[in-house]
Amino acid sequence: MPALVRWTSGKDKGRLELSHAPERQPNFRLDLESFYRHLLGLHQPLAVDLIRVAAHIYIADTCITRGGDVDVWGSRWQRALDFTIPLLEPDRWADPTVTGRLIDCLNFLTGDSYQFAFKSWQAGSRQSYLELFKVGADLVDAKAVCLTSGGIDSLAAAVQLSDSGRSPLLISHRSARRLVGRRAELISELRVRTGAPFPHWSVEITRLGTGAPERSQRSRTFLYAALGWAAALCTGIDSVYLSDNGIASLNILYSKVAAGSEATRSTHPDFIACFNDLAETLTDNPPQLINSLLPLTRRDVLETLQARGLQDLLGLTSSCARTYMTTLAEPHCGTCSQCVDRRFAVESLDLSRYDTKYARDIFTESLPEGYDTAVAEEYVRSAAEILQMSADAFTVGYPLPNRLDETRSVDAQLTEFWELHRRHSQAVVDVLGTQLKHHSAELAAGTLPVGCLLRSIPSKKPTRVRAAADALVAVLRQALPKVFGEAPRNESQVQDSVAGILTAYRERFQREHPTIRFLGKNFIPDFAPQLEDLVIEVKYPTPTRPATRIREEMAADLAAFRAKGKNVLFIIYDHYRLMLDEADLQAELESNNAPSAFIAVIR
Repeated sequence: MPALVRWTSGKDKGRLELSHAPERQPNFRLDLESFYRHLLGLHQPLAVDLIRVAAHIYIADTCITRGGDVDVWGSRWQRALDFTIPLLEPDRWADPTVTGRLIDCLNFLTGDSYQFAFKSWQAGSRQSYLELFKVGADLVDAKAVCLTSGGIDSLAAAVQLSDSGRSPLLISHRSARRLVGRRAELISELRVRTGAPFPHWSVEITRLGTGAPERSQRSRTFLYAALGWAAALCTGIDSVYLSDNGIASLNILYSKVAAGSEATRSTHPDFIACFNDLAETLTDNPPQLINSLLPLTRRDVLETLQARGLQDLLGLTSSCARTYMTTLAEPHCGTCSQCVDRRFAVESLDLSRYDTKYARDIFTESLPEGYDTAVAEEYVRSAAEILQMSADAFTVGYPLPNRLDETRSVDAQLTEFWELHRRHSQAVVDVLGTQLKHHSAELAAGTLPVGCLLRSIPSKKPTRVRAAADALVAVLRQALPKVFGEAPRNESQVQDSVAGILTAYRERFQREHPTIRFLGKNFIPDFAPQLEDLVIEVKYPTPTRPATRIREEMAADLAAFRAKGKNVLFIIYDHYRLMLDEADLQAELESNNAPSAFIAVIR
C-alpha cells in the first residue's frame, strides 16, 4: 500500500506515490533487515511507525525540488507537503497533539509546511513487511545510542561515551554508498585502538533510480534521530546522542550565507527540544535526544581525540556537505561550510598531516566566484567581528536558541554561547595569521592567485550588503530619471517604476550578489533562510511633503528596521530638489546607530 504526497513548490504542484518492497514497483529502498534482526521479539509498532513516517518524509524531501541554483532567492524554498502514510497504529499518530508536535519539529528543521493523514496497513502488505526481519536476535550490551555519520564530531562523541562507561550502540544511515567503506574502516580501527566493542547497526533508506532532484535533505536528521530513538525504545536505552560541536549546532556564523544542506539545523537546541517534545506525546518515559558536544568548538572536539591519541583517525572521517561532488582520493571539496570549518580546526592544532586531501585549498587556490567565496570570506570576517563584540552586542546581533535549559540562568547560557564563539573566533584569526606569515613571500611576490582567501581577506572591501546597495543605486541613477519627463503623481508611482527597473535587473543581480536579496514592493518571496535582506524604501518629497517630513518617516522606518536587524536602502527621488546632500543624510543615519542603512538621492 503506497504512501501519497501532494505537494506545492512555488507555482508548481504535483502528486507523488511512495512505495518500498515488498510492494510492487517500489521507488525507494527501506532496507531494515539488519536493523530489525537485532530487535526480534522487542520491536514495537511505535518504533516501526516512527521509522516509516521519517523514511517517507525523507524520500519525499529528496524527490521534490526547492528550485535549485536557478532559484537563488528562495521563492520555491518552502514547500507545502501533504502526506497520507499507512502505519501499524494510525490512530496514535492521528492524535492532534502528536500531529502538531510532529509538524512543529519538521517545520523548524526543514522550513516546509506539512499536513498529515494516516491510514491502516492492509493485512497482506503488513504481513509481507514483517516477514523481512524474522531472523535470529543479536542484542548488544549497550548503555547509550550514538548516531554515527563518520565525521569528527560523532567519532568524538562515541569515544567520550565509551570512556565514561556508557558503551554506545552506533547507528548509521547509509545514503552515500562511497562513504560506507570509509565509515566501516573507521569503526573497525576504532575497535582495535580502544579495545571497546562499538556494535554498529547500519540502515539503507534511499530513493531508487537516478540522482535525487533535491540535495538539501533537511529532513535527513529527523530520519537519523528516528532510527536511533526507535532502537533505544526497543532495547530499553534511555539516551540517544546526536552530537555536533556548538558552532555547527547553533550555525549562526553562516546564517547569512549558507544555503541548502549547509544551512543546517540538524543539531540545533531548538530541534532537539522539538524532537523530545514529540517523543513525550508518543510514549511514557521516552528516550531523550542529547547533543553532548554543544559546549565545544570543532577545535575542542579535535583536542579530545588528540588527548586519547586518536588524531590519526582523522584521515578516515568525512565532514563534507557535498559528498555527491567528492571522490575517494579527495573526499572533501574544501569550500563548503563544513570543509572550511574542518580545515581551520585542523590547522589550528597543526594536525594537517593526519587529514584527508581537499579538492581545493582555500588558502592558496582561487575560490569559485559567488557562493563559495562568500562562505570562506564570511567565516573569517564573522570571527574577526565577534572578537570585537561585547556579550550584549553578540546576543542582540546573532540568532540564538529559543529553547534553553530551564534549570539554569538564561544569562549564564547566553554568556556561554558568546564565550564559545569567541574561543572559536580567536582560533580562526590565529590560523589566518599563521597562514599569512607562512605564505608571506608568495604574497609579496604576487604569485598567489587573486581569488584565494589569503589575498581576498586582507584587502579593504566594501561589505557585501554595501556592494549590493551600490549596485542597485547605480542602476537606478541611470534609469529612474529617464522614466519621468514630468513630476510623478505620487510616491506609489515612483515605487512602481523602481520595481519595474529592478525586476529587469534581478537576474544579473542574483549572479553578482548571490548572498543578498533585495526586498520592497513586489519583492517579497516566501522563504529564503540563506540570504541577507536589503529592504528598499522609496521616498518622494514634494512641496506638500517636505524634506522634514521625509526625514521623520525615515527615522520611524529605521527604528523598525533596527528592531528586526534589517539592512535598508532609502531611494529618494528628489524631482523638486528639496533634500540635503546624501553625505549629510548618511551622517545623520550613522549618528542614530542605525543598522546597515544607505541613502541615494536621485534627481
